[in-house]
Amino acid sequence: MQSYKRRLDTKTLFGKGNHDIFSYLPAAPAHFFTNSVRGGLKAIIESLKIPPGSKVMLPAWVAEGIIDPFRKKKMEVVFYNSLPDLSPDLENIAGLIKTESGIRFIVIIHYFGFPQRLDEIMHLCRASGILVLEDCVHSMFSRNEDGLLTGSTGDIAFFSLPKILPVPDGGLFLIHNPELTYLTEKVKYRRTLAGSLLVYFHLLFLLVKSWEVKLGYSIFYRFVNLFSKGLYTTYYFILQRSFQPQPVSEITKKILKNIDYDQLIATRRRNIEKIYHAPMPGNIDFFSRKFHPNNLLNGVPCIIRGNRKSYLRHLKTRGIECQVYEKSWDFFPAGAGNRFAPEHFLFNNLFLFPVIGELTLPPSPEGINAQAN
Repeated sequence: MQSYKRRLDTKTLFGKGNHDIFSYLPAAPAHFFTNSVRGGLKAIIESLKIPPGSKVMLPAWVAEGIIDPFRKKKMEVVFYNSLPDLSPDLENIAGLIKTESGIRFIVIIHYFGFPQRLDEIMHLCRASGILVLEDCVHSMFSRNEDGLLTGSTGDIAFFSLPKILPVPDGGLFLIHNPELTYLTEKVKYRRTLAGSLLVYFHLLFLLVKSWEVKLGYSIFYRFVNLFSKGLYTTYYFILQRSFQPQPVSEITKKILKNIDYDQLIATRRRNIEKIYHAPMPGNIDFFSRKFHPNNLLNGVPCIIRGNRKSYLRHLKTRGIECQVYEKSWDFFPAGAGNRFAPEHFLFNNLFLFPVIGELTLPPSPEGINAQAN
């Protein structure tokens, strides 16, 4: 089964490697780890003593783990517009900066691993005293056309390690603004039982998934898949309620040393290029962002014209488990459908073709189109 979900083999868990993840990430004068991105964002808001009622600018299509820390710290969310390719609408952002007082942060998301251009945004925000938070959750190891790694530009760039790597926890924050390096000493960690449970539930899920992807689609596979879904649901339920920043686990630190990053990057890049060159059904298009070989995507984004759920179910019976961003990404302001039309369209029609592990190519176009109608 070709799946978008990370999986952990026993060799990577119990090995004795000496790989350094920082050799593959942007250089930064300071950094800190937490167990999750949401915990790290909370630590930043608290360390900077951001008062309730202050504002953060976010795109309308955003993950629960990003928006939730600001809302829990009683910050007001101001949504900015995105263009059809999900790049930030600079004109709209500039207008909001002029009309909205009290903006302290703006979050820029590198959706799916496609690098955003940040030069003009950095210029606008520095002139207004707004900190730019660069969301690299989808884009670890991705580069723009000039070879610049994502996470190199914002005042603070953050990564969610479990979204890309086979680790049970880990939020990494790179601090580029020299005036903010003191934050590394301000983070107050708090170990909790929930945090420990998170690590072990997710670790078990990763190990089960490693076994599950070796199975073909069958009744037995569906039983194992149901079990792994139960593990992940429990993990995510605890994660949503684990708000205090905690230290990254020793298990994750060990696994990070055992990962062969060169092989991981090469495999994903090879799979991405193969998918982009594979024939696709007539009702499937690649996402409109122009692809460049430097872009290391977390999945190949595709647009379907038809019944997405039915088509993805069909792909799963063919051994391909794709990803969608739905349940924890629905924060569109009520009554603003026209304003956020690009985001609404992608929310309803986009899926990501998996690129990790051994590749199963999409089924040939013949006879597939009807599955999505």
